[in-house]
Amino acid sequence: SHNQNGFYTFERDVQTTFVLPWDLNPRVEPERFSKRMRNGIRNELLDAETLKHLESTGALNWNTNVIWSTNEQLDTTGWRPVDGELFVELEKGYHSAQPQLDLSLAVGNLQVDFVKCRIYSGQKAALIRRLECSPLMPMKVDVGDSFSLFHAASLGFWGVHDRNCLLRDAVCQTLADPKAQFLIYKRWCEHLQLEALATRGQIVQPTLAQWEEAKRNVPQLYVFTLANVTQRPIIVYAAADCPIRGIYLPLLWEDARTRQFISETNSQLRNPLVLGYDSNRQQFAPLVTFKGQKGPSLILLPLVDSQCQPLPVHFLSKDQLAMQQDILRRNLVLHVHESSAPLVRLPASPGSSPLKSPTPFDMFGTGPRIDFGKQISDEDTCTLPTTLQNQQCSKALTAVLDTPELPEVIESLVKRFETMFL
Repeated sequence: SHNQNGFYTFERDVQTTFVLPWDLNPRVEPERFSKRMRNGIRNELLDAETLKHLESTGALNWNTNVIWSTNEQLDTTGWRPVDGELFVELEKGYHSAQPQLDLSLAVGNLQVDFVKCRIYSGQKAALIRRLECSPLMPMKVDVGDSFSLFHAASLGFWGVHDRNCLLRDAVCQTLADPKAQFLIYKRWCEHLQLEALATRGQIVQPTLAQWEEAKRNVPQLYVFTLANVTQRPIIVYAAADCPIRGIYLPLLWEDARTRQFISETNSQLRNPLVLGYDSNRQQFAPLVTFKGQKGPSLILLPLVDSQCQPLPVHFLSKDQLAMQQDILRRNLVLHVHESSAPLVRLPASPGSSPLKSPTPFDMFGTGPRIDFGKQISDEDTCTLPTTLQNQQCSKALTAVLDTPELPEVIESLVKRFETMFL
């Protein structure tokens, strides 16, 4: 069906985000699967070529920092980062504790309860939480399919390809509806005008011929329409020179009377769909992360690139450009990454020699890269361009992905591969 503005709407909100089982994370030792089964599943599901492209250009997995924070107010405000010896002890305890058995850990004169997420000093208690920029992995999409965007989005939402063309038809029907098309056309025109004014100092007036061409050949227009059809923000990670990369928000769902976005009334609609774009193959891929009992409850997604420059927010109006941070805050759950262990910042001009990427801090001193307290093998190590210079930024804006596992999907996935790799 279509709403009053002509946008295709689903019977139910698209609230789910597909995640993989925690044991498929290449940076931890698997507990549920054998290594053979894990590697087999990963080879079947994950796209190694796209991963290599995105990591080699510095677009993906350039930051794997962990933040521990405490909150003495026991509410949603007042969080401050933990550093030094306490950080090291908390991270060690997090990886050594078995949630069902070891409920607490003594750290000096403090007692930490990892299950209740509390830290105690005598009779005083404070909340603790662990946040991280989790590794993202591209899933395989049908190669050569000109509708890779919709397959990638369907995999990112539900873990299945868009075989029945549900998302593709929803976007195409929206672009064919006179009311919806006019709203998108106005936003597209303003986007081109602002871009021309900022880059060339010129005032331009897009033509209808350019609009018809854009509807056929401009991926950004389809991503923006998809964000508005699903009412979900979309983050696209790509190489720095790729115009598709950036943040797409359901900006056309702002209530004209209350100036409130639809995501402000439903927190699940603030979870972004995360896509990667391989400019070599001109193909989208869903970027998925891992969830499980041993994994973090919240996932951080950088809203900056490897130079700590903000990702562009596409199709903002002139008025919204002046309040970009507020627009982001109302459509995403934001977290300012600020800690004594800064984000790694890559050189501005990538070289040709890929090197293993070190973590910004090596708390156990056991090797080139540590994540979740376990060393990564050489075959799982990411590649990044040229030598990392001593450049760091201590603050960066991130979006929070707070989504549960889909147990029925995970069980179906496991059963599907058990006969292949056991």
